[in-house]
Amino acid sequence: MSEQSKQNVITNQAWQLMCDKQQFTRREIALALGVKTNLITELTKRLQKQAAIELIKIQVGNKGNLYRVLINLDDVILGTGKPQTMRAPQQIKRNTLVQQIWNSIRINRRFNKGLILATSTVAPSLVTRYLGCLSKAGYIRPLNSIKGSPRGTSLNYLLVRDSGRLHPTERKDGMWDQNTNTFYKFKEKGHE
Repeated sequence: MSEQSKQNVITNQAWQLMCDKQQFTRREIALALGVKTNLITELTKRLQKQAAIELIKIQVGNKGNLYRVLINLDDVILGTGKPQTMRAPQQIKRNTLVQQIWNSIRINRRFNKGLILATSTVAPSLVTRYLGCLSKAGYIRPLNSIKGSPRGTSLNYLLVRDSGRLHPTERKDGMWDQNTNTFYKFKEKGHE
């Protein structure tokens, strides 16, 4: 018999015994089945989460806590391992290409396109477009460029609005900030 099926048999026998007794301690069940108490402890925790049993008396010393069965034998879902419960909704991991650019910008604060390309796996055209959008929305400010370098690669930028860990999202006429739930319109040329 496999270890898993043996544990299932013990679980079913323990639950049957609990239902027969109506009130029990973990130690009583473990002794009656000839198993370690930790197996019964794990089962009682799962049964409490399913509201199949309840703790009715905390006893001091070696007596063990007293439990009572609340529901019928067939109404409980038994098994081994962790109970199947509804998971809480989890936030999606945001490690998109644009998020990589934003992370590099936030870490470096003062940067250029070459630094962003070196610290992320993003295409140069996306970096150029996103930096342009951030600049028009007022998130970053161009500082200076080095004469004689390839166009756009050595323009230095400074991060002036760090709103949080989630990247600002490009929209038709501005940037949506996911951290502050604010929309920043693009500035027109000449009105900067």
